[in-house]
Amino acid sequence: MQDLELSEGDFQPHTSDDEIAFRLKPTEEQEEIADEIQDLLTKIPSLKDSYELVDRLGTGTFSSVFKAIDLNYENWDNRLWEGVPPNEVFSPSSPTRRPQKPVYVAIKRIIVTSSPRRILNELLIMETCRGCRHVAQIITAYRVEDQIVAIMPYQRSVDIKDLMRDLSIYGIRQYFRCMFRALRDIHARGIIHRDLKPANFLYDPIENTGKMVDFGLAEEFSWEEERDSGCRHTAPIHSAPHGIMKDGVKWTNLHRKAIKLSRDRSELPAENVGWPTDDTRPVLKANRAGTRGFRAPEVLFKCMFQTPAVDIWSAGTILLFFLTKKSPIFTATTDMHALLEQALILGKATMEEVASLHCRTFATNIPEVQDRTPWIDFVRKLNPSLFAFEGAIHSPPRTEEEAEDVKEARLILEACDLLDHCLDPNSVRRITARDALYHPFLAPDLDELTTANEHSIELDEDQLFPHPPGYGVCESHHRQTEGGDWVVFVGVNEKGDEEWEPIEAGQGQAIGSRPCEFHEDFYYN
Repeated sequence: MQDLELSEGDFQPHTSDDEIAFRLKPTEEQEEIADEIQDLLTKIPSLKDSYELVDRLGTGTFSSVFKAIDLNYENWDNRLWEGVPPNEVFSPSSPTRRPQKPVYVAIKRIIVTSSPRRILNELLIMETCRGCRHVAQIITAYRVEDQIVAIMPYQRSVDIKDLMRDLSIYGIRQYFRCMFRALRDIHARGIIHRDLKPANFLYDPIENTGKMVDFGLAEEFSWEEERDSGCRHTAPIHSAPHGIMKDGVKWTNLHRKAIKLSRDRSELPAENVGWPTDDTRPVLKANRAGTRGFRAPEVLFKCMFQTPAVDIWSAGTILLFFLTKKSPIFTATTDMHALLEQALILGKATMEEVASLHCRTFATNIPEVQDRTPWIDFVRKLNPSLFAFEGAIHSPPRTEEEAEDVKEARLILEACDLLDHCLDPNSVRRITARDALYHPFLAPDLDELTTANEHSIELDEDQLFPHPPGYGVCESHHRQTEGGDWVVFVGVNEKGDEEWEPIEAGQGQAIGSRPCEFHEDFYYN
């Protein structure tokens, strides 16, 4: 393999592992990466003072991501992006101990053709997600003219194809524990990811931990927003993050009318079913962000009031990959064909009901679209070997090996049940991220609880949940200013006046039933 000729100061791999990984790539790719890194360092020279770029991790439509060494790691308080609880004592005079090995970060270079509004939205959302579990934390960002980069912790990961092949059902469980914790935390902060897929959830099977990345298509949503969306469900509310069904004669009649219209149209001759070639009606405008194969039915039906449930559907699609050991499963290139793919599994009657939920109609005369196929039957058809030990559940195990087979078989059935809840086509009924973490498949089992009790480790999900500012046991001592910034009550001064201090993103988060780091000395009932 031909070596690159690098002049002094040019990019070159740093450690032996980096060099091996780099040299294993084709010569043309090595040259391309070296040129791109050199171009980045030329346009943002200040990066050289803080980071040593060693490789390119990936490239996409809107960005390229590079692996780099943090040269000044020991000079900063790194607790937040390392996942250290904010109430741990840290003294600026005692910097983090210099690590024995290089500390890597990921540098995301955002393509200059990206919309400025999109770039700003991504950075602000990542700032909002500071302190969320299993979410890539933004360390800092640079802008030089039209060049923008975001610095994040590096997350080692394995390709989804390898994970599907190698992860046991226990590894799959841990994968989705991480994913649903991330979803619970971002949804609680009013964020929908909108592009959840394996490439945007980096999982390290060695450390059994994952990170959600790429918030380029993410958006904020408003709790209890009151506006007429035309749908038969409400906006998200704190007690029901996926909304609730609207009551009343008006909505009941609309539902019945939509179902009747769908069925009447389905009975029409072939030339009257489908959509006109030259359709002059106004185009429905709704958020269709996401990757094909991972879009929920309400996205395909162009629902005007989409909720965090769209992320749960995407998570369910990934779980379907693991259980069937097939990827991708949904491959349609248009929304119409994607709806048909879902209809072949969910059935005609179900699709009519879901369309009605979003004040749409679903009509088809394709004979293959008939009754609904339960998701567990779909999994069984694509991967029958997954259920090899299912019969062992009904008889008492005679050996430890048989007992383990029974435990694994039950866990697989629980995974299929969670799949059914995640891929519920009705977005209102679809399981929430919080409830998913208490589902039997993801909740701690007896062995885990026993070990945790022996070592005084907390496993209750609600006790580990980082509340957004303004929530939790000390919420009365948090306040949001007119400008949208958060301040916390810190005491009363000598004059008897209340003192409030501003906090930064990631600070002031109460964990479970404990107060935040600013109110640890306060007493709460």
